[in-house]
Amino acid sequence: MTPDRMRTSRLTAALSLAVALTVSGCGAKGGGDPDTASWDQYIQVMDDALARGDFYAADLARETASLMALGSRRWEAMAAVGDAYVRFADHPGASPTLRPEARRIYRSALSRAGQQGSIEGVLRVSEALAALGDREAAREGLATAATLSAANRAPYDVARAEALTERLDDRANHDDEGAADIGAPAAAAVMWTR
Repeated sequence: MTPDRMRTSRLTAALSLAVALTVSGCGAKGGGDPDTASWDQYIQVMDDALARGDFYAADLARETASLMALGSRRWEAMAAVGDAYVRFADHPGASPTLRPEARRIYRSALSRAGQQGSIEGVLRVSEALAALGDREAAREGLATAATLSAANRAPYDVARAEALTERLDDRANHDDEGAADIGAPAAAAVMWTR
């Protein structure tokens, strides 16, 4: 592709993104949580752009969602952006750097969830990290969830944590197998008794 054609393609993508953002109302003032509205809508724009094969617009929306989530200081925002990076990475022709970036974003979400005292957030992000094959961070998350539960005497989803621990242990015992089976969550909230 020639430099002029590449520039035209990027300009077209930027204009497409601007139109999509205007139509979707991203950044619009008004009702609802402004943090949620911003990053969540940019993720939707990214998904829509991916669905129509517009990788330039999807990439711009993905980057914007990431910046908005970073500014929100919420674990939920970072986890949602991590999920978006993984979805983008699953598309043919996507950059191979997206999965390591998703891992970095999930680690940030894990830290935020721990700081915010969210056991649910810590478990959710630990499962996402495990699905990416980051056993070390997933185990750190399990330890954080247990610590938060003990410190706050809060309900803790023991079955979910044990299921994740089993998946991590199984994965450690079978390193030559794929990591795709690690990520499915379990259910049933109970009190932490350990």
